[in-house]
Amino acid sequence: MVVEDPPPADDPITGLALSGNSPVTLGQVSLFSSSLTGGTNVSYSWDFGDGTVRAGGANESHTYAATGSYLVTVTASNSVSSASATTTMVVEPAPDEPIAGLSLSSNTPVELGQTASFTAAVSAGSNISYSWDFGDGTVRAGGAAESHAYATSGSYLVTVTASNNVGTAQATTTFVVTDPPPPDDPITGLAVSGTSPVAVGASAAFTATVTGGDNISYSWDYGDGLVVAGGPIVNHSYGAAGSYTVTVTASNNAGAVQATVVIQVAEPISGLALTSNAPVTLGSPMQFNASIATGSGVDYSWDFGDGLTFTSGPVQAHTYLAAGSYTVTVVASNGVSTATASIVVVVNAAPPFQLLINAGGASFLDSLGRTWVADRDFTGGSLYSAGIAIDNTVDDTLYQTERYGNFGYDIAVPAAGCYAVDLHFAEIWWGVFGGGGDGSRLFNVLFEGQQLLSSFDIHASAGPMAATVQSFTIQVDDGNLDLDFVTLVDNAKLSAVAVELIGASCN
Repeated sequence: MVVEDPPPADDPITGLALSGNSPVTLGQVSLFSSSLTGGTNVSYSWDFGDGTVRAGGANESHTYAATGSYLVTVTASNSVSSASATTTMVVEPAPDEPIAGLSLSSNTPVELGQTASFTAAVSAGSNISYSWDFGDGTVRAGGAAESHAYATSGSYLVTVTASNNVGTAQATTTFVVTDPPPPDDPITGLAVSGTSPVAVGASAAFTATVTGGDNISYSWDYGDGLVVAGGPIVNHSYGAAGSYTVTVTASNNAGAVQATVVIQVAEPISGLALTSNAPVTLGSPMQFNASIATGSGVDYSWDFGDGLTFTSGPVQAHTYLAAGSYTVTVVASNGVSTATASIVVVVNAAPPFQLLINAGGASFLDSLGRTWVADRDFTGGSLYSAGIAIDNTVDDTLYQTERYGNFGYDIAVPAAGCYAVDLHFAEIWWGVFGGGGDGSRLFNVLFEGQQLLSSFDIHASAGPMAATVQSFTIQVDDGNLDLDFVTLVDNAKLSAVAVELIGASCN
């Protein structure tokens, strides 16, 4: 076995010293160098005084994050000894950038009582502080932008001084404070007018007038979201049809007033077309419809070709009084445009209509070859007959039956128009079998709700057992002729009724 001698012991550390390149500027690298007069197998630990501790060599470098004075310690150690040395490292601020290109601007002039504003600007320089002399005895430190209120009107020399640790610079400007102008005359009698109606996209002109006031400025609100400044006369176009309230505000230093005007913006008319339900039968209403492709706020003027004209909407109904062909014209207008359309329509003659009803009796062929149908279309009433001779007629059978009491007839007619209605009567009871005479039977008859026969007395009109006919014309427009017999004394009665279409209108 070979036994080796232990390694020789380390030499003790002696004469440890530490130096650095202090001072340095912020951002510059700090360099440190340690030395010793004795010692072997030495290791080093560094404390840079800013919280940074690390192992290193005999020489180290470090960059500080902030200015200041730092105590730096190096510790040298080996297996038999250790030693420490310190030095102070000073980190100074970097030198400022020289100031260059100092200028001064302001909002001169202002009226007395308004705020004066100043702005200093440089083309180069750092860490600059500013001192302001406003020319009225006021001197103060401030920033690059300052404001000041002057106590009197006049002209002031304003000076700004910019400084940092490498130099100073100055700039001046003359600032003018004026006296306020005399008060304006108050605005009176503001009125506004505008072009109306106006087409979409066309220029509408607006004019504002006043009866008093000076130095007036105007603001216009066109009612479509646009508000602009302008003069007393302006123009504006609208992108959509509608009604717009335009407001003008007139103002000066004595106050402000407003006035409004409402204008109509219309879309021009195009594509006017006219249709109808022609042909129709005389007495039936004809329907007309005017349509447009574009246009707003449209009025329609109608000429039906029969002498009747009027202004109304786009849908119309008209009943002609005579058969024939008619040229119908509609004119559509809205103040910014006009269009015309025409069509020819035909009204056909109504077919003949006659209905003969034997009230209370059966079908009957009279001496003229006409057929009277058996009693129909009635409501209420009772029947009576008497086989007696009847004066004033050769058709006795027609007057020998009757419907009596309170009753009515609802007779369907083929078309609206004027109808001739003949009511046939004969008194076959009073003065015949029942005694009595004039005043024994009284009644009213209503035609379409109108009382056209009042307190009628058959006996007083024709005597007993004698035919009498009461003739009327009545306008029927609802498709049914309504007859109502209303008793006043005894019973109303009817022997027969004849209905005939005689024209489109009774007028």
